[in-house]
Amino acid sequence: MRKNTSIAIIGAIIVALAFLAYFTYKPIINNIKLGLDLQGGLHVVLQAQEKEGKTISADTIQKSIGVLEERVNSLGVSEPSIYPQGNDRIVIELAGVDDPEAAVNIIKNTAQLEFWDENGKVLVTGENLKDAQAKVSSSGGGGCVPVHCRFPSA
Repeated sequence: MRKNTSIAIIGAIIVALAFLAYFTYKPIINNIKLGLDLQGGLHVVLQAQEKEGKTISADTIQKSIGVLEERVNSLGVSEPSIYPQGNDRIVIELAGVDDPEAAVNIIKNTAQLEFWDENGKVLVTGENLKDAQAKVSSSGGGGCVPVHCRFPSA
């Protein structure tokens, strides 16, 4: 009789452990964030190209990374990896992207700065922008953004 009771208790413990293992395993597996190597996703390498009169510097690459981070964040991808490679390349790795073509389109599009008048005529473009940096006002009135433009001679 004692032997049957011991076997029943051991069997109950084994069944309880099996249920515990099953019901804790599922939530853990469902909440693990898989990386690009396990889940799949998008790996893009962008190479900067020099334009006439403009050189590529480390500052240019860092500013481009900042812009690309904002674009990637709009995709809602968790833990994107964006980093410079060499002197003229930027690597973007996005794990779990559902639509790679849409992601590439968002990443590769170039922003265009234009100021228009009330009639829709373009007055100033980004080509005229010389410098713009956010600064804290020295008078304590908050922040300001001084914008310096250069205009072609008529």
